[in-house]
Amino acid sequence: MNLTSHLLDLMLKASNLSRWQFIQDFSIPPLISIPRLPSTLLPVFGLLYVLIFGLAVVGNGAVLVILCRRKALESPSTFFICSLALSDLLISIVCVPATLLQHFFTNWLAGDFLCKLIPFLQVTAISTSMLTMTCIAVERFQGILYPLHVRNSYFLCHAFKMLVTVWIVALAIAAPMWFVQKVEVKYDFLFDVHHTCCLEVWPNQQQRRVYTTCLCVLVFLAPLATMAILYWKIMRELWGNHKVHDIMFQTLPGSEINKITRSAEP
Repeated sequence: MNLTSHLLDLMLKASNLSRWQFIQDFSIPPLISIPRLPSTLLPVFGLLYVLIFGLAVVGNGAVLVILCRRKALESPSTFFICSLALSDLLISIVCVPATLLQHFFTNWLAGDFLCKLIPFLQVTAISTSMLTMTCIAVERFQGILYPLHVRNSYFLCHAFKMLVTVWIVALAIAAPMWFVQKVEVKYDFLFDVHHTCCLEVWPNQQQRRVYTTCLCVLVFLAPLATMAILYWKIMRELWGNHKVHDIMFQTLPGSEINKITRSAEP
């Protein structure tokens, strides 16, 4: 790169042009393009990012504190909601500040470790959210269509195993990001500027396309299709084959049904 810049300087001297005159006369854009927000929008986006960060941390933190009480953990749904809150909190603490800094600085300032960690956690958190919502759909499907076949103690253990599997799968899906994310210094010899960037560096484009396709299928298409099918079956069961109040009475304990029956008697 230094040789290229030196040759350019020799050419410019022979033409009696300075570097900036050459750039202005021919309207040459930078050789390395870095997307930037307009300066007028930076304060607005900064305020929005800070607001989102504060609300996300406080809201998801409060959810975790409230639901992690002993009695709350007796419900299978609590495990899934805590998983969603934890993944959102992960994005809020790690990813939102780094994304905000990228809008204000042209160079990557967080170092090589965070260059690997932040995209890895982003993919992990998004994968966890989608897979956890799929687990919630499964839990509702079993609880609504087969309420008498589900024992609470069994399903608590089953829900915990499902969540452990979800996080292991999410970590496995995000694992390639840890190896392909690298900090690289790009040199724009025309403008004589060095840019430090955090980039995905794949051995070849074929591997990149394969990973992107797998990510799309495993994190978006498959969970969305599964949730659509399960919720469609729930709606068909509730509004088609059975009445809603019949399902509700099946899920109520005997003592509650007796109270309702006594209160309905003249």
